[in-house]
Amino acid sequence: MQKLLLVGAWFFGVTFIFGSLGAFLEGSLVAGLLILIGGSLLLPPVKRLIIEKKSSLSRGKITAVGSILIFISMFFVSSDDATETDGNEDQAVTSKSVEAKTEQNVTKPKPATEVEPSTEVVTKEQAVEVTNDEQAKINKIMEVGITLGITPEEYGNKFNKLTKRAGLRKTVWSDVGLNLNRQEYLDTFVVDYPSDITLVGAVDKNGELKSLEYQINTSDLNTTNAESIGLVFSFLSGASTSILSPELSDDEALAFAAGLIGSTATKFSKTEEPQRKVEIKGDKAYMVEANQFMLTFRIEPEASDNHKD
Repeated sequence: MQKLLLVGAWFFGVTFIFGSLGAFLEGSLVAGLLILIGGSLLLPPVKRLIIEKKSSLSRGKITAVGSILIFISMFFVSSDDATETDGNEDQAVTSKSVEAKTEQNVTKPKPATEVEPSTEVVTKEQAVEVTNDEQAKINKIMEVGITLGITPEEYGNKFNKLTKRAGLRKTVWSDVGLNLNRQEYLDTFVVDYPSDITLVGAVDKNGELKSLEYQINTSDLNTTNAESIGLVFSFLSGASTSILSPELSDDEALAFAAGLIGSTATKFSKTEEPQRKVEIKGDKAYMVEANQFMLTFRIEPEASDNHKD
């Protein structure tokens, strides 16, 4: 076990140090410096020197500091690159919107002004009677304000800017890209990320996000990949928190998400009992659940009832 951890520390430390060189070459001096320091803190010799000078520190604490510095570095982007990215992505979004609207206009037939009698009869025969309880659920779903207050495309424009520096692929967040149809009261989509991390999103019929949930199967975690998967999982959760709770700075959002995930997962690993923790930020509810099957980070409106169970 010790050998595996030692190899992992060397691998991630050297990888991030080389990554810092790329950041320096791209002009991101702050990000490169943070990655360089964070990667150095992961190296066993550096940890040993620090502990010799300050025995109160442990290898775990030093690793945590290095990981946090690497997280924070992902939010720093050089001003020139950010400006260029904004212009290119705004133009791309406009083109995709026009293309999507054109495709919808071409493929979707215009509704008939009059419904033929036969069609009306079939519709009535196929209609399902809705009970009072089911109707109440539908009314709750359609209630104004029970959404995250942002469309997938608006969310995606901001999210792609944050994930570009992390080397994650760009996601098409339009209706066409997510295969949304809005024919039901709730529509869902799934996005797969590296390290077997999955994002499941729900969209209201009015086109706004109702919830976002990152998932990772805990059976996929082991001593060799837990640290790298945890970095990606916390970064994605922190990026979403930064977008949906703009009152938090990028650093605050990242620290909040990482802390909520870390405390819940740590308690589960110690007790081996399912854990659930909820934090409210403004009008958003953030919920982390950890059990023997799944680790999830969920964001939904505070007015929703799911996190109150």
